[in-house]
Amino acid sequence: MKLKISNVIDLSRFLTTRSGQELKELLEYISRLGDEVVTSLTSNLTYEDNFLCEIKQVSIRTGTSNIIKTSKNLPVKEIRIRRVYDDIYFIVSSFGWTYTAQGEILVNSTFISQGGSSDINREIVLDLIIFYG
Repeated sequence: MKLKISNVIDLSRFLTTRSGQELKELLEYISRLGDEVVTSLTSNLTYEDNFLCEIKQVSIRTGTSNIIKTSKNLPVKEIRIRRVYDDIYFIVSSFGWTYTAQGEILVNSTFISQGGSSDINREIVLDLIIFYG
């Protein structure tokens, strides 16, 4: 759905009335907020625009523990798989992460091929979204 709003609120109509004059600050605020929302929604927002996070491309071996380095010195709140890059269609059957005793992030995931085989012994390149907080 594409938003096609040229002017969210036409303030000139409202500011000529007594009520409009009394609520001028509120009307201006609502007008600016509406304009910013429409601009944001039509400007291809990214995760980084809206969340304290990073998208990191990593190569992990399925079924084994993999240490992931982050670029920020902040506690990790959540990690999600964003995209898998491979010629084979994979289903993520398990995914989890934890901190090691040394404070490193340990990611473990298991993939199943589209045909149902879980006997995948290879590295798979994927994007992780790492949320901080």
